[in-house]
Amino acid sequence: MIRRHLIAGVIAVLVAGALLVIPALTATMSPSASAACPAVEVVFARGRMESAGVGILGNAFINALRSKTDKNLGVYAVRYPADNEIDVGANDMSAHIQSMMNNCPDTRLVLGGYSLGAVNNTNFTTNKVLQVFWGGMKYAVRPDVDLSVAYYHEEQNSFRSGAVNVGGVCTTSAFAACSGQLDAVSFVADYRFAKRFDAYAGIMWSQVSNGLANGFLQRSSIDPTVGLRFQF
Repeated sequence: MIRRHLIAGVIAVLVAGALLVIPALTATMSPSASAACPAVEVVFARGRMESAGVGILGNAFINALRSKTDKNLGVYAVRYPADNEIDVGANDMSAHIQSMMNNCPDTRLVLGGYSLGAVNNTNFTTNKVLQVFWGGMKYAVRPDVDLSVAYYHEEQNSFRSGAVNVGGVCTTSAFAACSGQLDAVSFVADYRFAKRFDAYAGIMWSQVSNGLANGFLQRSSIDPTVGLRFQF
C-alpha cells in the first residue's frame, strides 16, 4: 500500500513539472513568418511629380494583379520625393526589401516603378553643323546611252565639350561629336534599249573619317548596282 502511494506521488510530481515546463517552451517558440505578413506584396515607386502613393500606373498594375489572384496582396509605396533624387528612393526600397526578407521570408515580393532620367542641355556647348556638298555631270555618248558621274562630301564640325576637345577641335574617331568627313564618288551607265525600257549599271565608292567614322567597322565601301527599269 505504501509503495502504491509512493508511485502515485512520483507521477503527480512529474505531471506538475511537465505542466510548468511546457508553457515556458511554447512561450519562446516563434513562427517563421508573422501572421500579419501578406502572401504577396507589391513594392512600387511612383512616377515623377506624382503625389504620395504608388501613382496612376502603380494603382492600375495593383488592381490588375488583384483581379488575377485570390492571395492576400499587400502594397508598399516607396518613400521618396519623386523628382530627381533617385538615391533616396533606391535606399528606401532596398531597406524595405531587406526588412521583408528578415520579417516575412515567405512573402513573395513584386517590384515595380519608374526609371527617372533628365536631359542634360549643358553636355554640348557648341552647335553641331553638318555641311553637305555635291556635284556631278551627265554625258550622252549616243542617243540611247548616258554616262553619269557624281561626287558627294559631308563635313562635320567638332561639337564635343570637355578635355578631349581642347582648343575647340577634336579629330578622333573615338567620339561621334568630333569633326569628321564623308566622301563618295558614283558612276552610272544607262542604256535605253526600248521605248519604255532601260537597263543601268553603276558603282559607288564611299569613305568616312574621324568623327563620322565612329561606330564603323570598315571605313570605306564599294557598292555596285544593276537594274532594269520600265517607264510609264
